[in-house]
Amino acid sequence: MTSFWSCDETGATKYSSLEAAIQAAIEGVKDPPTELKVYQFRPTAVEPEAFCKRNTSPLRDLLERLDVGYGVGSSSPPTEAMLRAERAFVEAVVAAYENWALEVVEARTVPVSTPERAFNLTV
Repeated sequence: MTSFWSCDETGATKYSSLEAAIQAAIEGVKDPPTELKVYQFRPTAVEPEAFCKRNTSPLRDLLERLDVGYGVGSSSPPTEAMLRAERAFVEAVVAAYENWALEVVEARTVPVSTPERAFNLTV
């Protein structure tokens, strides 16, 4: 899973490498610190099930529209084939979606000279 790094606990400024986050934090600082608190972030997990179980799921929305325009007044229940198709559709969209909601995986105070050791990263 993709990780992002920041010396800002909000993750407002994030970098694809630990080194880049530290460089950005100390850039232009007259007397850089020897240690910094660094945050590792990852995209928040998006579970397809959450979008298939709601009353406003894509399938239920489509069935409601069909019932209003073409139905006889009662709501049509989804078939097993429809539910499988909805699940496949939602999974495909979630897999292709670029999720920018991040969660902190870990936060550590690290030595500026060898930060990768604190996170057990291979150099």
